[in-house]
Amino acid sequence: MTDKARVYLVVTFDCRTAGTEPASESPATDAAARQSFRAFCELAQTLSLKPTVFSTAKFARAGASELLEAEQRGCELGVLCQPQAEGYTNYLGGYGYDQQREVIGIARDNWEKATGRKSACFRPGQFSANDFTFSLAVFEGFTHGSCSIPQRIHVQYKSVWVDAVSGAHHTDPLERSGKGTLEFLEVPVTSDFTRSNWMGSEFYTPSYLDINGETPENQFPTLIRQHLGLFEEDPPDLPTLVVYGSNSADFRRKEPGDRLKSILEWAHKLVEGEKGMELVRASIGDVHEAADATYPGATET
Repeated sequence: MTDKARVYLVVTFDCRTAGTEPASESPATDAAARQSFRAFCELAQTLSLKPTVFSTAKFARAGASELLEAEQRGCELGVLCQPQAEGYTNYLGGYGYDQQREVIGIARDNWEKATGRKSACFRPGQFSANDFTFSLAVFEGFTHGSCSIPQRIHVQYKSVWVDAVSGAHHTDPLERSGKGTLEFLEVPVTSDFTRSNWMGSEFYTPSYLDINGETPENQFPTLIRQHLGLFEEDPPDLPTLVVYGSNSADFRRKEPGDRLKSILEWAHKLVEGEKGMELVRASIGDVHEAADATYPGATET
């Protein structure tokens, strides 16, 4: 056992459906989608990671064997709720209470039929959500996930996370950006949570721990340092560093793997080398278990 403070390193990966809106963020073909995912799994195993992999039901129908093999290798499997992949036309956060529950429930049912598995882990496509989303996710059987990039604004995608909590936290049943007592544990993607002159814009994506290529690699150490500073100033219940990737990037190429390795190298150097903390590779489910062990009885369903 160690007495060191722990920082949980979580790598998340989205298996999106080819050709689904937004087309610019989806794989070109079903074959490319599955090939990229297989390459990511090989990389994750080489690096001894425990990724949480979110997939749409449509991807799962074609790639069930790859998903179940990934599970055997230590990946946590979760549901990626991308309404367009289920025949809807809007993003999840664009739906009201009743229809959003329908969308989430259909995505869950179809995913379970495709995989033969149940999952308690949830993410909306494009991080699209509104103030109903976490309560509805709980009603549909989900207990944890990664649904937010704090300070992201994308009005078209109904993905607005201004001043959202940047660390792992139990969610509020009425306000998506705050802490609360819902059973659902939100583990946000690690992003630059500072305010800037973008306020009022309809589109803003902060720097975040991104292996697809949207954030310049030289910003990774700055992001990690920013969050380590927050851990000292305003300690979260469970410190996390959360990485995002998806099969819209081709993980058969060298660049995404190099970006992931860079994040890992900086995390080890700064967390363990400079701060003397323990870096723990974990899935979102692992983080939830640790939260429940640390703060038993702190939530409601």
